[in-house]
Amino acid sequence: MDKFRALSVFMKAAELENFSATARELGLSNAAVTKNIRELEESLGVQLFNRSTRSVKLSAAGRVYAERVGRYTSDLSSLEAEIAEMNTMPRGKIRVTAPMSFGLVKLSPKIPKFLEAYPDISLDLELSDVHEDLAKRKFDLAIRGSAQLEDSTLVARRLAHLDRVLCASPEFLKRVAMINEPSDIADIDCIVYSLSSSKLKWTFQRGERFESVSVASRYWVNNSLAVKHALLGGLGLSLIPLAYIEEELQTGKLVQVLSDWSSDKQDVYAIFNSDTFMPKRLRLFIDFLVDELR
Repeated sequence: MDKFRALSVFMKAAELENFSATARELGLSNAAVTKNIRELEESLGVQLFNRSTRSVKLSAAGRVYAERVGRYTSDLSSLEAEIAEMNTMPRGKIRVTAPMSFGLVKLSPKIPKFLEAYPDISLDLELSDVHEDLAKRKFDLAIRGSAQLEDSTLVARRLAHLDRVLCASPEFLKRVAMINEPSDIADIDCIVYSLSSSKLKWTFQRGERFESVSVASRYWVNNSLAVKHALLGGLGLSLIPLAYIEEELQTGKLVQVLSDWSSDKQDVYAIFNSDTFMPKRLRLFIDFLVDELR
């Protein structure tokens, strides 16, 4: 028995659950398919398919065997692809999803440098504040402000951390009472980034002291650049990544409040599938992001 041929026939038959369709797909005779399956069953000492005149279904043992063989063939395919790539120039497309604000401010300015370095790689970047499903949407990589993983096959690699600061426009601060302690903001209008895990309660630290404040808001928005626009328009106070407002702080359009207190940092991660072979182009892109964004 040719074991590799028998395994490929078995896996196709397990997928189709039809020996005739398997024969057509693999370009074999019906007799050859039946022979390969029978010899494989004899070598294992188990029945892999329950057969009737109308159907062919995997047995309980067949389902377990198909799952294990699938892992083996997937690993083998990944190994072959990795070996084939070792002496070739990286090429092909990378599909990436990233948050809108982070993508515009921190990521997209770096993209030309990467594409210039690797002219045979193309990039499909989708900016969205929705957490896309990597498998369903066929993304190679997701950049997220959280390491929370919805799938056990995914892994997270930290790219950067963003300091967040409390700030407002000078005009707004003239209209409210002096803010000396975090508790002073409890009755002041705040602008809330609605995708934050701590949108209703902000926590501040000074030395060993922590203080959490429940905030009141008339304006919630799911994009940090929109939060910045609201700050510039004098709508209220907000916690926002420093990287998004550095210029406004330098020019005085925005003013940092409670500068002797710090708030939670926001870590940014690259999320990708660890269960499949990682092409060289994707590995290079992730390494590039780590170097450029840290």
